[in-house]
Amino acid sequence: MSHTYVVTGNTGHGLTLGVLAGKVIADQIQGINNPWAKFYSPKHLPPVSSLPSVVTHGVQINTQYKSFLQSDIADIEDLAPRSGGVINATAKMPVAVYKDDGGKVHRFSALCPHLQGVVCWNNAEKSWDCPVYGSWFSKDGVCVMGPAKAGLSPADESGENAQKRVTAA
Repeated sequence: MSHTYVVTGNTGHGLTLGVLAGKVIADQIQGINNPWAKFYSPKHLPPVSSLPSVVTHGVQINTQYKSFLQSDIADIEDLAPRSGGVINATAKMPVAVYKDDGGKVHRFSALCPHLQGVVCWNNAEKSWDCPVYGSWFSKDGVCVMGPAKAGLSPADESGENAQKRVTAA
């Protein structure tokens, strides 16, 4: 295993940090000292001075989960065309609801498939955004940008049909 090299955790910057990691690995194979190697070592620990920001980040992320029990909208009928919101009438499962130009309602699970954060309607972009790690979904629940690897699950046939139309186009 002394000749096995693995790089993970590039925090969404794989094109940049992946190239740097490749250079570090190449230098290690050739026996060249690389000042960046210590940051890719499995023994590397972040400095103690970063602890407050790590804790703050954890608290900020976890406060996003409080919206699991909340609703953006009181009633689907109140939604204007080309708008959306999250409704959780039963306090069991939040539903992302979008009303199209024709007034047809499309329903999806409001839980991001990445880490189950509750998505929010972005009226400016006409999209669903996950506040936990930034996944972005089209109005039809299709994943536009990760870290989520899949779209929002259809909550009923209306959501399923909307996604089929988008993916078939």
